[in-house]
Formats: sequence, C-alpha cells, structure tokens
Amino acid sequence: MIRRLLKTLLVMSAPGFILFAAPASPAPWNGAIDICLCAAVDDRRIPLVYEAIRFWNAALAEAGAPLQFGAVHQRPLSELEAALTQMSAGKLRSHETLPYPSFMGDMEHDLLIILSDADIVSFTEHWEERSRAVIVIKSDKVHPLSLPNVTRNVIAHEMGHIIGLGHNSDETRLMCGRPAPCRPEDFASSQPRFLPLTEEEKNLLRRLYGNSEEQAELLSSTPSTE
Repeated sequence: MIRRLLKTLLVMSAPGFILFAAPASPAPWNGAIDICLCAAVDDRRIPLVYEAIRFWNAALAEAGAPLQFGAVHQRPLSELEAALTQMSAGKLRSHETLPYPSFMGDMEHDLLIILSDADIVSFTEHWEERSRAVIVIKSDKVHPLSLPNVTRNVIAHEMGHIIGLGHNSDETRLMCGRPAPCRPEDFASSQPRFLPLTEEEKNLLRRLYGNSEEQAELLSSTPSTE
C-alpha cells in the first residue's frame, strides 16, 4: 500500500519526448507494490517491464528494503488511447494532479503500468487519497523510444520516480533528467542493459526503506542543510 507519494511533477523533455517525473522529495511505500500491467497481448515491451521489476527488486534488496515490486496482473489494452491523449495533454498544461480517470475506477492494484500504442506524452500520476498511481509509456515505434535499449530504461526510470528517486545530472546514470542536459537517447545501446544508480541514490533507498538500524546510521551521517 502507498503511505504517501508525490504531489508535484517535474518535466524532462527532449525533441519528440517528454517525461513527467517525480521530484526529489520522496515518500516511501510499505510492503509490496501490487501491479496491473495493461498492454496488447503481443506487446514486445512486456518482458521489459518484468526486467525493470527485477532490476528494482535487486536494488531494493541490496538496500535492505522491506519493499518490493510485487505481483503483476496483466490485462489487455482496452480502448484507452483517447483518454490517455487527453490526460497527457492535461499534464502539458498544468502540473496539478489530474482528475481520477474512470478507467481506473475498478482497479484493485496499487500501480497501473500502461504500454500505450500512441505517440503521446509519457507521464506518471498519483492519486494519494485513493492510494493509486499510474505510469504511461508512449509507443516504442516513435523516436527516441524506437532506439535499442531506450524503452527498457525509460520504464525503469519511471519506476524509480514511483519509489521516490528524483533526477540527477549524470547522463550515464538511470535517473538523469531535467534540468540537466540528459536525453532518452543516452539510454541507447546495442547491448540490453540498465544504466546504474548513483551511490547517493542507493543511500537514499537505504534511508527510505532500510531497516531501522541502517536508517538511524545513515540519517545521523547525513550533513545538515541548515
């Protein structure tokens, strides 16, 4: 279940691509994040979602976190494109939380991941009062997601925001983004791979989700901002 997520969304943009991302003021989840994956039954990106889940569960385990991305419940992609286009356009106009969409009304899961077939703006949204969140990924037939290895890392990047990570300024790292001059093209690779996390991000995961002794040690060693 979600304790609290992020109310304000930052924007990472590039030609043909915009990613709405969580700010660097994270709030943790509890337990397992139950996922509903909505995609066409033959969508070639489905295995990439499972790869991203394994990537993050390994990172969370390394941090000693009692949190994991949990069970995945797949369902076919319904007639959602018109609604998703409207939502993505709404995120372009405002950073305010979007109205809760009717297609999520009967969803019992914590997180809905939608692999869209449309050339829309990829976005993440959360409705704290409903304990629900959504990640929408644009078509991988459109640049730059059509480049090899990019979609894999975009999915993982979005999931990083869901668990509380913000952007960094290192184009060789997974969570690089605005205002740094990072672009999704930086994810491109002839070899399937995830870009790594920074040591600061690993420490943040430990502070957020590690056991109480680890949290106390890390918090006591964090420099004061005053």
